[in-house]
Amino acid sequence: MRPTLVAVLAVGALAGSAPAWAQARFDFDRTAGRLAKDVVPAHYALDLDLDPARDSFRGEVVVTLRVRQPVGAIELHAEKLQAERLTLDSAGAVPRTLRAQADAAAQLWKLVPDDGAPIAAGEHRLRIAYRGPVGKSGTGLFQASAPAAVAAEAMLATQLASIHARELLPVFDEPAFRAVFE
Repeated sequence: MRPTLVAVLAVGALAGSAPAWAQARFDFDRTAGRLAKDVVPAHYALDLDLDPARDSFRGEVVVTLRVRQPVGAIELHAEKLQAERLTLDSAGAVPRTLRAQADAAAQLWKLVPDDGAPIAAGEHRLRIAYRGPVGKSGTGLFQASAPAAVAAEAMLATQLASIHARELLPVFDEPAFRAVFE
């Protein structure tokens, strides 16, 4: 009796010939993206002021991040959002005020320190107060209607997949930038 092809493949997999089929380990520095990898978010604390009756919202996000080497500015994604207050807190230092230079075409904010000095390597807390529109279509934060079986009531919904998180909050909106959200 001859072994079946399935049995041969199974024995080959157990013998170690399967690694050619395995996906390579995640490598942050080699993963493609548009944002530089010099600034890396670790944690987001998000506070939103939402009301389904309004066509806009306000938010505040505190991003704990690690600057891997000194940078002149922090770049992150933001689309259709307006910055209201931006500060950078560093251990043992006076909070620094930043200004947002928006690039609507690239859906980016470049956050530049008002004092012109570079941002040192190390851990920092980026505090951003902002506002944005509530959308009418199914991306970012948008107005939605309840199913017919439920009483008609205004409600809000989100669709943050693929690149739509940047419509809800200023964020490093690329898969390589993995962080905890609160």
